[in-house]
Amino acid sequence: MFQNYDMDELRSICKKRIEAFERWLKIIIDKELRTAYGNNYFDAQLATGQNIIKNEIRRNAETLISANPGRFPEKLDAVLLDDLILIFCNPELFKVHFHNVLMR
Repeated sequence: MFQNYDMDELRSICKKRIEAFERWLKIIIDKELRTAYGNNYFDAQLATGQNIIKNEIRRNAETLISANPGRFPEKLDAVLLDDLILIFCNPELFKVHFHNVLMR
C-alpha cells in the first residue's frame, strides 16, 4: 500500500495521522473531564484524593506554558502526546470516562 510513496510523503502522512490522533485525544479528554469535573479539571481530584492528572504531567504542562506565554489557550494544549496517552489510559479514568467513548 505504501510502496508507491517516497520517504518524504510517508513522513507527511504519518505526521498528519499522529497530529489527528493527538487532536482527537485532546478533544475527548477535554470533553469528558470537563463534563465530570468542571472547567478546572486539570486540578481536580478523584474520590481517593488523588489528582486526576498526575503531578508530573501537570508540572510539564506548566513548564511549557511558562516558557511560551500566550501559546497555549488551555492547559491541556500544553500536554504532549505521551502524556495524553497516559491520561487516556489511566485505568481509573478510562473505566469511568473514556471506555464508553470507544464503545460508541
